[in-house]
Amino acid sequence: MNKSNVEDEKKGLSKEGHKNELINLSASERRELVISELKRKHRVLILMRGIPLHEFREIIDRLEAVYSELESDQKNRDELDKIRRAEAEKIIIDMNARGVDIQYLNEIIVGKSESDNAKYIKDGVPWSGQGRRPDVFKGLGAVELERYRVPVKS
Repeated sequence: MNKSNVEDEKKGLSKEGHKNELINLSASERRELVISELKRKHRVLILMRGIPLHEFREIIDRLEAVYSELESDQKNRDELDKIRRAEAEKIIIDMNARGVDIQYLNEIIVGKSESDNAKYIKDGVPWSGQGRRPDVFKGLGAVELERYRVPVKS
């Protein structure tokens, strides 16, 4: 084994030097590490050294099964997205044919969502409109509360 291969092994998975570090890695960090190891032929050879061929074949079969599942899921998502897009285009064409202005409709939708993000200020005390009311807002009805509504900044 040449010097660079020995250094590569020290950087990768090893039982002694990295055992404690692997325990402390988060799931995403472990995932990144495993994927980086599997991307390099040399690292795969090191990882699979000493494993009987039938076990190696089982690992490959599992990976191929997972790949097939993911590929099928992706095709289903793409097909569903294509159907949704076609339906949305039909709706837009129908709306245009009926004379509905899409920009106006968008303003109405955005206007409704802005009302959900209400802000109120009374006597310098702010309130988001959610959760427990501050003391200055207690006892105010809906009409009185509207007097203290602050327009949402766009």
